[in-house]
Amino acid sequence: MLFPFDNALSSVVWAQAPTSNWNGVLRTNGFLPAKEGTVLLDSGTNHYSAVVNTEGAFSFQNLNVGLYSVTVRAAGNFYRSATKSLSHQRL
Repeated sequence: MLFPFDNALSSVVWAQAPTSNWNGVLRTNGFLPAKEGTVLLDSGTNHYSAVVNTEGAFSFQNLNVGLYSVTVRAAGNFYRSATKSLSHQRL
């Protein structure tokens, strides 16, 4: 199993269209950084993908506000979140 949630969402930037960045590290069962893979975000209308580097790091820039399902493609397998997450609300 892989864990793409090593780091939380970074700061939210509010402009014309609210966006956010998300950086993290994909980890293996032994919590070592994964050497390869892809993290996919899907809101139904917005679709993003980030390639995992050799240190397991991935990064999304300028994500539109919304609810996203998270899918990880690694080692020939797909891992998908059960529910949508990553929403932001204006305070």
